[in-house]
Amino acid sequence: MTHCFPNTNCHIVKKKFRCVTHCIFDLDGTILNSEKMYHDVVGQICKKYGKIYTKEIQNRMIGGTDRHICEYVVKELKIDVSVDEFESELLRLSEKLLPKAPLQKGVKRLLFHLRDNKIPVALATNSTASQVRQHAIAKPQIFEIFNHVVTATDPGVYRGKPYPDLFLAAAHKFPKNPHPCECLVFEDSLVGLQAGLSAGMQVILTPHANIDTTAAEQATMVLDNLLDFEPQLFGLPPFNDGKPRIPQCPPPQGFKPPPSAFDPCAQYRQSKCCELTTTKCQKQSECDWSSIIENPVVLTTVLIGVTSAIIYRLW
Repeated sequence: MTHCFPNTNCHIVKKKFRCVTHCIFDLDGTILNSEKMYHDVVGQICKKYGKIYTKEIQNRMIGGTDRHICEYVVKELKIDVSVDEFESELLRLSEKLLPKAPLQKGVKRLLFHLRDNKIPVALATNSTASQVRQHAIAKPQIFEIFNHVVTATDPGVYRGKPYPDLFLAAAHKFPKNPHPCECLVFEDSLVGLQAGLSAGMQVILTPHANIDTTAAEQATMVLDNLLDFEPQLFGLPPFNDGKPRIPQCPPPQGFKPPPSAFDPCAQYRQSKCCELTTTKCQKQSECDWSSIIENPVVLTTVLIGVTSAIIYRLW
């Protein structure tokens, strides 16, 4: 269920979600509980050079690409080694360790549910193709569910998260080439959240403990873990586990991308979709453009996303 962060001003609102047809997942921190393991490796390398990889720096790096992390750490900590050497050591150590990472709570249940109901799913990750292959070898039953995988090193992906390229490329690779409004993103990091929103997609955020709560409030929904996810709120088949669930909302019919460049999701907002009366953080935008326009941060993100989506589809 959606929830508020501690010490925030909450109230009861009617929350609307757009119905979707496709799902796109992040990997590290969302599918796999691997973020801590990854940053432990970074810390080990820093220690080797007599430097301390602080929690403050680590929190800034969550969700970043290998290259970005290495460039930042080498420069910030003034490590006497080239970025290429640091990155090479990081990749060598992480590819041995990360395949041992366990699944996050609720991941197996959700992925198997989507597979059984023939909902197309993809993986969009800042990890390299080599790292993803190692994970796939270790967990074949999970990775065979994905229709395709898009990584930061794929041809045509010029920018990693927080830019929308990965998610737009993942949507474009589905056989039916769905509009971004028809895709639901699952993320754990703020850079991933920004990438999903910039792509024009709704984002389910399962954040780590030290995340900036103000920035996280831009997410469509914030969950402790994926066990709390209610698929029927987004027009997807509900879990059939005997527990009482909120009624499934009607799926979108005959969707065509609207001509308006300002609101590519207008038809979803105007159609009957999912409504849920719930406790929600007051600062979160409520799926209407009046609240978005009042928030310059959200407005800027949306406008960038709309422009990126249009350019990508024309390309």
